[in-house]
Amino acid sequence: MLRKSFLFALVLSGLVIGATAAEESSAENVERGPLAVLKRTWTSTVNGVEGAGKALTHSVVGVFKGKPTSKAPRLDVKLTVEPQPISLARDRQVKAVLRLINNGKKAQVLQFNTTQRADAVIHDVSGKIVARASEDRQFANEPALVTVNPGERVEFELNLPTRQLAPGKTYTLEAAVVNQEGLRSKVPLTVLP
Repeated sequence: MLRKSFLFALVLSGLVIGATAAEESSAENVERGPLAVLKRTWTSTVNGVEGAGKALTHSVVGVFKGKPTSKAPRLDVKLTVEPQPISLARDRQVKAVLRLINNGKKAQVLQFNTTQRADAVIHDVSGKIVARASEDRQFANEPALVTVNPGERVEFELNLPTRQLAPGKTYTLEAAVVNQEGLRSKVPLTVLP
């Protein structure tokens, strides 16, 4: 009986998610219809049940390189960094908060392939990455949709280590939503001894 209830809930959630995904343009998103979403949901559930107790690994490479997988939703992006300026004697990490605000009249849907939602990097003037928020983290392969309704916002908090920063040098912190074109922002960092 429990298995039948679970399957019914799974089918129902897949159809609801699929209905949202089906609202997007069908010519470009053939693999995002209700059946594709149901198949991904079922596969994730089966894999999750079989791997209960095990950490599913998914390393994140290239969030800031390559082509995003989704079209850009119409959301305003704001990035705040604390503390500012950074004191290496006091601060062991930098907290970045990436806010997505829906000032439009339609709900915006973000599609994710893993449990990671955003990432941030600190790079020097040459472009070399000296810190990454997702460093040494693992993300499960669990597809999800996040809906941002009109007038609402969603926030992603990211922490980056400061151990590779040097006082008096110029750095830039860049944060982005994973696989979403245009949902990124940069801020300059001031580093004190």
